[in-house]
Amino acid sequence: AMKSIKELEETGRCMDNIEPRQSNLPQAGRGGFATRSLSKGSIVTGSPILHIPFKEPFVNIYAAYTDDQGTWHKEEPLRVVGKQLLVNYCWSHPQSTLMLCPYGAGIGYVNHNKTLANIKMQWAPNGSVGQKDEWFEKDVETLESVYGTQLGMDFVALRDIQQGEELYFDYGQEWEDAWTEHVQNWEPVEGAEDYQPGYIINEMLADAPLRTWREQEEDPYPDNVELRCHSWTGHKNLKWNLEENGIECEIEARHVEADGTFLYDVVTANHETYKRVGRDTFHFKDIPYTRDHNQLNAFRHEIVIPDEIFPEKWKNAKG
Repeated sequence: AMKSIKELEETGRCMDNIEPRQSNLPQAGRGGFATRSLSKGSIVTGSPILHIPFKEPFVNIYAAYTDDQGTWHKEEPLRVVGKQLLVNYCWSHPQSTLMLCPYGAGIGYVNHNKTLANIKMQWAPNGSVGQKDEWFEKDVETLESVYGTQLGMDFVALRDIQQGEELYFDYGQEWEDAWTEHVQNWEPVEGAEDYQPGYIINEMLADAPLRTWREQEEDPYPDNVELRCHSWTGHKNLKWNLEENGIECEIEARHVEADGTFLYDVVTANHETYKRVGRDTFHFKDIPYTRDHNQLNAFRHEIVIPDEIFPEKWKNAKG
């Protein structure tokens, strides 16, 4: 049912208070920035939460091997070799097996900064953003048999925030200690000095002639990327964006026009052939799980929910 203006004002959340930009923190990637001025105590964003009662089996990455038929098998006995990237975007507590994963607008962009934190997390009011306070009295074993979103978290401004200001919140001392240790002990994986992600290769080769499949047998492109053709290959003025994944393809031949531009004959993975297509047809895409943040030595740690708001009933891992 459609909500009234009064109800929206009382229980609604602005979903456009945060926008992603390049973070001010070195090597942090993107961050979340305020799209408007926000007063102290106002709700910056809110999020319903998915709950995972026993996080370890869900987020662990186990050692595995392939048999002669190419089928994957976990090693026996099971051996944990890493954690899923999901961990970095979810919340937990050192004394609990419960992991909570938000999916509200913008919160995944907000980086950690203990000193400059200008927002904080707090449970949404009962009945708002899917929040049910009765869950605070349920133990983790009970939550395992309950499905659907029953929890909600708000992020509140700790002070007046100006439009365009980067947002930060405190991920917790355990997170900061883990990050400090990671930075001190991190070592690059073998071959890291030659690694280039897809977006860099696209910039480097933007004006270079692309190699045919025969040329690549002698001089291959990096093994962490694959050359893909646009879904609308054969059309003009093709644009590549986050939604366009393209299709795997091979270059059969390269032609040079009178003005020095290159055109290509290609065959796509679904056996379609195109003649004399332009450079905008092609894009290098990262092969899944080859980016640096997917490596087994990449940082993994859940964001820590402050002890003062974490329910005692959920502390099932005290030992």
